[in-house]
Amino acid sequence: MLFEKVSAYAGENVTLASGAENGQSLIRIEWSVFGNTTWIATLHNGFVNTDRHDQFQNRLALNTTSGDLTISHLTSKDAMTYTVEIIDSNGEGNRKKIELEVKQRLQVPTIEKIEISATQEGCFIALNCSSSEKDVNFSWQVSPPSMASWSTKNGSSYILVLTNSKQGLLFTCNSTKGDESAHQDFSAGCTVPFYNRIVLGVLITSVLIYFCKICDQCKHTSTHTLSMKHMKSSVLMFF
Repeated sequence: MLFEKVSAYAGENVTLASGAENGQSLIRIEWSVFGNTTWIATLHNGFVNTDRHDQFQNRLALNTTSGDLTISHLTSKDAMTYTVEIIDSNGEGNRKKIELEVKQRLQVPTIEKIEISATQEGCFIALNCSSSEKDVNFSWQVSPPSMASWSTKNGSSYILVLTNSKQGLLFTCNSTKGDESAHQDFSAGCTVPFYNRIVLGVLITSVLIYFCKICDQCKHTSTHTLSMKHMKSSVLMFF
């Protein structure tokens, strides 16, 4: 008996190959699940039936030439072992098992605005990026590059940006998990300036305290501590 493993993503289509040889004239095809006890698609006496099981209603297509079975709009419940038995016009038969894995694509991360403020000299932006997925790694891209930035990677990811540019910025939060990746874009800029550097300084200090508390709660590594020190120095340089 032949055996094959197949992977596909939820919501997409997958074609399970019967293993029939080219030119083989099939007169009988039986696709089944649950230990070869439940037919889901068959070709018997020239008649095709793909509505044998409620779970697969209107989602199956059987190719009577190749014996291949296509499942559309995959769900997590479709992850199981499928068995196909074929018989050709010469009476020769073949049997094959296929283990189907249904994977979930990584969800797009969410960007939340924490603070956006401006002075005559520059712009201060603080954002948070999070994901409903577990064990996700984050990274940020800022275009055009900012004067100073600091970000975290554990859990949700925060970014703090100081720039002396009046130009709007495009933030991209990238999330990765294994071989999967997703991203979200966020445009931000400063349009209503405060005319006092002190206001911006007080605001930045407050946010720094907020981030420090987050780092303490999340028990960030020494690398994050160094990043915080670097970021504080950048803030001092900005003033």
